[in-house]
Amino acid sequence: MNRKCSKESETDNSLRNYKNKHKKEVKVSSDHEKRHEILQTEEWSEHSLAELPLAVKQLCKCLDLKIGDIMAGRKQHSKWLQKDIESDELYKFARSIYNGFHFMVANKKKGKELIILAARRGSIVAEGKCYHEGWGVEKNVSKAIEFYLRAAESGNSCAQNLMGTCYSKGEGHLEKDGKKAIHWYRKAEAQQHCGAQCNVGNCWRDGEGTGGKVDFKRAVEWYRKSIAHGNSFAMFNLAICYETGEGVSVDFTKAAECYKQAARQGNADAQFNLAICFETGDGVEQDYTKAVQYYRAATESGDCRAMYNLAHCFDSGKGVTRDPAEAASWYQRSAKLGHSGAQCNLGNCFRNGEGLSQDFEKAVYWYSEAAKQGNSDAQCNLAHCYNGGMGVLQDHKLAVEWYRKSAKRGHSGAQGVLGDCYRAGEGVTRDYKQAVLWYRKSSNQGSQDSLWKLNTLMKVLNDF
Repeated sequence: MNRKCSKESETDNSLRNYKNKHKKEVKVSSDHEKRHEILQTEEWSEHSLAELPLAVKQLCKCLDLKIGDIMAGRKQHSKWLQKDIESDELYKFARSIYNGFHFMVANKKKGKELIILAARRGSIVAEGKCYHEGWGVEKNVSKAIEFYLRAAESGNSCAQNLMGTCYSKGEGHLEKDGKKAIHWYRKAEAQQHCGAQCNVGNCWRDGEGTGGKVDFKRAVEWYRKSIAHGNSFAMFNLAICYETGEGVSVDFTKAAECYKQAARQGNADAQFNLAICFETGDGVEQDYTKAVQYYRAATESGDCRAMYNLAHCFDSGKGVTRDPAEAASWYQRSAKLGHSGAQCNLGNCFRNGEGLSQDFEKAVYWYSEAAKQGNSDAQCNLAHCYNGGMGVLQDHKLAVEWYRKSAKRGHSGAQGVLGDCYRAGEGVTRDYKQAVLWYRKSSNQGSQDSLWKLNTLMKVLNDF
């Protein structure tokens, strides 16, 4: 399982691993109300309402919408499209809906609709965003930057933040430049732009545009400023700080609390990490059922990691009734999104006929897809297929190639079988020294079978 800092189009959060815990996966609830019943467990405080920007409050008043309904996702957004709203204000509101800013629940579909509408009504920054994402027009990042720059130079804080992000990533025709990135972030944060505040925090966290200086305490300060304006990405990053002890003391309970807040706003990375917390009992009481609920929520945003872990829950019966067919279904969804672990496990499902009809050729296909990404389990399984002629023509030489790739990545099983190949001269020239080498590597990782073979071979060689 991987915990990661979230990365969003308006908030440049550099991806950083917190932990690598490899697991398998689960299914999503298509019932929107059920999702909110799961996630919306606390009422919004008066403090939260007070922190909403004036523009958002005025917009809600103009649209005759209750702020609490907007934040809790209880209002349909279609009626917004019928109102005559100033285009840049509409964009600000749209980005809040899209990203889950200002304590709102993220809704990318509706946010996108509103951004496109704002562009049609003349918002320069919205038009740039459409070119950036390829929404309704052919994607052209360099052209998007031209629109951003025009709006940024006229004082538009959203455009200024986007300029910072483009410089941070080196997008379009721009070269990566941390100093210019933080320059634009600073201009935007001076206008209380919560995304820019979070990004300034990221700059201090990563030493970008700060002369290489890393200052986690300053990063935390900026995350807190952004959180006061309801930025779920800043809340997520603060949770990571509590887990890693960067800028604050390690506190898994506070980390989980931050994840919960960000998860309520629809932050998929927070939902995923919170699910891991419930699965492992880090900062919360271990609860596999809740872990499944939050994995489900994260899958609604297309998170292939959540799909993979959800599949494993169905595979193992953790938090749900064991269901091989449902597990295979989620492995397949995750695999199609490129998750190598899911691709490998889907190959296992096809090979063993678990949850779907046995099909060796499809097993080989998915093992191959995962093996190309360097998945050592898939590489070893693909080697088995070539070695035994399962789903492919038998080819001992090709089998040895895949065993070697897997073995070099530290796969104990592949190391042991590669030792067998060298000892027997199957697919490779017989070489007892190489056999000893690979048996030893495998036995050093605890393989009793390889240890027995190593001792047996060494005895034979010593007798000579």
